[in-house]
Amino acid sequence: MTPESWHRVETWWSDLFGVPLTSLWREPVTIGLHARLGDYPGVFVVERHDNVQVSLPDWVTAAHVRELEQEPPAVLASREFWATWSHTSGMVVLGPAVHAFTDRSPDVASNPDDAVLLTVEDLATLRSDVTGDEWEESGFGHAGGPVHAVVEGDRVVAAAHLSAFLGGAGDVNVLVAPAARGRGLGAAVGSAGTRSAVRTQGLARWRARVDNAPSRALSAALGFDDCCRQLAVRPEED
Repeated sequence: MTPESWHRVETWWSDLFGVPLTSLWREPVTIGLHARLGDYPGVFVVERHDNVQVSLPDWVTAAHVRELEQEPPAVLASREFWATWSHTSGMVVLGPAVHAFTDRSPDVASNPDDAVLLTVEDLATLRSDVTGDEWEESGFGHAGGPVHAVVEGDRVVAAAHLSAFLGGAGDVNVLVAPAARGRGLGAAVGSAGTRSAVRTQGLARWRARVDNAPSRALSAALGFDDCCRQLAVRPEED
């Protein structure tokens, strides 16, 4: 990506954590209360360049912070620590996920006849073909933006949903029905979605769990550059 695009990304992280841009990723560990994350009830952790940024909710006390300050960066960036820390034990640990970015339209072709624009309401057949975890991990549980999809007969078999990022539709989320995988449909819709995000706002983001090898490989094929690893810890939802 260009230096200007990386500056946009770094400014976004700076605003999210409420940390001056000149201080971002400068210390091995930086711990603070939520800034732009507001009243999010959980913990948000990002690791980049062996530096760890921890953003905490308002129920965390000064004593809790002192405990965290004793831990090395690698521990604070691990699922195992947050799953067993006495104050978050029993909460749901999400991730870690890799955040990757691009400011280039993909070289991967997408046939306009195969990647049509739909609404989120048209995805009922795709929802019925995947697990709840796949639906949530792919970002479709909170879908509301444009959707590029491959439709076969009366069923949506692959889709790329664009959700909000940097004030526009810049988060690219891809999901393919199990029976349709291995045919390049994820690349078709992912390419269409990425191209749309780059065209409209100059930058696109892709998030995938570190152990989701197909998604990680697809993001690389579409030209996304890895930025950091992120995990979240939140209370169980009723």
